[in-house]
Amino acid sequence: MVKEFTNPLKEPIDDDINLFDFLDRRAQRDPDGSTVEYKADGGWKSFSATQFRDLVIALGKGLIGLGVKKGDAVSIVSRTRWEWTALDMAIMAVGALTVPVYETNSDAQVSWIFNDSQATIAFAEDDGQRDKIESIHDEVQSLRKVFVIDAGALEALQAYGKEVSDEEFWARKNDAHGDDLATIVYTSGSTGTPKGVELSHRNLAFLCLSAMQYMP
Repeated sequence: MVKEFTNPLKEPIDDDINLFDFLDRRAQRDPDGSTVEYKADGGWKSFSATQFRDLVIALGKGLIGLGVKKGDAVSIVSRTRWEWTALDMAIMAVGALTVPVYETNSDAQVSWIFNDSQATIAFAEDDGQRDKIESIHDEVQSLRKVFVIDAGALEALQAYGKEVSDEEFWARKNDAHGDDLATIVYTSGSTGTPKGVELSHRNLAFLCLSAMQYMP
């Protein structure tokens, strides 16, 4: 037997937003509050909301400087880490879409996902993931450039955005709306060819905003 439970919204939701707006609103609400924490050099380090938002903007400018257009797919082949989140937010902020790839996916699976999504740029976690991508690079006509996170990818990306203005970043951010794709999440491939699930900014924004109405 299937049972369905629903709760009415307490107030209307504006879900026609870019997911970057969550980070921007956090920075406005609590600019110095810790937003992202990570282990490094034997201890914990953190980004304030303002620091992380400014980093995401700088990375977004880098993507624009690289020629990433609205609707372009940009892949991240890495385990979960703070750089992953920063890149994900930057990609979605400028209207492109994130294509996450499991670090355990095989060369053939990476090739399939890249071709199916028409990935234009890839961020590999380390040399091993980069080698995997390079081994199938010739099979993916859409792929233009590969960066390595452990080899200074974020710094390199920011350098591409040095000549991109704040106005251009915000124009791109404001041009990405709720119905635009934010990400394509592929299954791991354990039951066959990976299958992509398309999620829009609205899908994720509504989930977060509606849940917040019932959180303590």
